[in-house]
Amino acid sequence: MSQSETSKRHEENRVSLDELGFGPDSILMSDPKLFLDSAFLAIVTAEFRQELGDDCCRQALIEIGRHHGLRDANRTVCSESRADLDRALAVAPSGPNLSMKFSSAHRSSGVLVLRGSWPEAHESLARLSRLGASEVPSCYLSAGYSAGWLAEIYNAEVEINEIACRSNGDPQCQFEAHLICLENGLEPSTSKPMTLASTVAPCENETSTEERSIDLPMGDTDSHSANNPAQRLRAEPHKPSHPKAVDAETSLYSHIDPEDNAVHAWGPVMVLPFIDPDIADTTIQALEGESFTQHIKAVVIDLRGRPIDSERSAESLERILKRIDRWHAQAILAGVSEANQASVRAFGSVCLVSHKKLSEAIAMGFQIAEAQRHAL
Repeated sequence: MSQSETSKRHEENRVSLDELGFGPDSILMSDPKLFLDSAFLAIVTAEFRQELGDDCCRQALIEIGRHHGLRDANRTVCSESRADLDRALAVAPSGPNLSMKFSSAHRSSGVLVLRGSWPEAHESLARLSRLGASEVPSCYLSAGYSAGWLAEIYNAEVEINEIACRSNGDPQCQFEAHLICLENGLEPSTSKPMTLASTVAPCENETSTEERSIDLPMGDTDSHSANNPAQRLRAEPHKPSHPKAVDAETSLYSHIDPEDNAVHAWGPVMVLPFIDPDIADTTIQALEGESFTQHIKAVVIDLRGRPIDSERSAESLERILKRIDRWHAQAILAGVSEANQASVRAFGSVCLVSHKKLSEAIAMGFQIAEAQRHAL
């Protein structure tokens, strides 16, 4: 993610809040109580409406929500070091403070459109308890939070349109998020069979494969050479990047082509393809001991369509699992087929978690990172 874009989003939000009379030291800016206590939110909403009027009340709730969404997303996935991540988790151990459920995704005229809901209807129920029914969808705090969260996750311009609301008589609170990606990456490297790559960002051109990539060492190299990829990796610190949504099944988290032989990482979660067991093993070995791994809390091994039916595959996977364990990270197997179940069970306690879907494995990776299941 571009640091300048992150700073710009936070500055624009700060200016908007200042104009509305809410400084950064306000308790509403630092305390997530608005998202945890519906009675408190109902009181605040009623006071805003009485003192500020409908238009300013709406804008204030949107910008306060955006502030929390930007902050929580930044803390969760943008920590540059293990120490940063630990401090972030101590403040926001549960990830987003607003429950968001994403049900579908599609592209329209180059814009990524996510369809989602706020399943707890936290804000609309608070409004109903204090102000009664609304003539229009009125989850302004939730819309602002979701816009901030998604903007930081995708490095995108985000517009949230609430399309159904409990306070307006609908059975659910639903919204559409329109995302226009801001990040321009570099063309991926093809000089090595496996690269460390940032996740491809949503872009207007469906066929584009723009991403930032760094070659990994694939054998013995001179550690003093200026061309040594491991040395370049240390010289160019990893900047956490963020998931791409391309279809309904994987909406919020990344979809990675099973044939994409690249390591993808953002924040505390890394995805390792298992297309070639030897290359995957060598890649993990090359990364071991590098500063890049210090903030990794979960490694998802993508086994989709890859049988573990040979002694070579099983041995490589076992070595990978043991190395990941030495990082104090959790290994998660994704795309485990029925044919592979017996092989996975043979690893016993070495591998604790597996999911059939890559998206579920990645989601579990973030949950594990946030809960700090492994001691440092």
